[in-house]
Amino acid sequence: MTATLAIEPGRRPGLGRYVLMEVLAVGDACIVFGSVIAVRAALVASPLYDAALPQWQPIRTYAAGGIGAALYLMLAWAGRLFSVVRPQPRLVLPALNLLNCGLLLAFGLIACGRYAAVTEDAQLLPRRLLFFAALLSYVATTLAHYAAAPRHSINAQEAP
Repeated sequence: MTATLAIEPGRRPGLGRYVLMEVLAVGDACIVFGSVIAVRAALVASPLYDAALPQWQPIRTYAAGGIGAALYLMLAWAGRLFSVVRPQPRLVLPALNLLNCGLLLAFGLIACGRYAAVTEDAQLLPRRLLFFAALLSYVATTLAHYAAAPRHSINAQEAP
């Protein structure tokens, strides 16, 4: 027999589970925003950093982090990562997070490409900032979702 993915019939999840999912949603947004800021802080120390270039302006980084956090929340909500009644299986969480963070990276690269086309090859953000922020966001949000996932959502065989 496999473990059920839903709450048993006639039994509602407790209020604590709902609160945990709301806190996880806010935590995910903070993780995505914070990863963009942290990666920028690390790249500022690199030899390729040039403060005179417009793509290194802090306001662009803050805007990219905020937009990325909002987009991640929408994608995670669409992927039912915050569902309480029918949570995603723990084995599916890394794939869903990889899809979400991959889409974040793709949208960021598309935005950078469109900005370069409109402004005659000016750079909106450093591409390595987008890549490393997506990678850091993937690892951190996957760990957060694993920690918050219900234990019964592992699709393991029960011993007879």
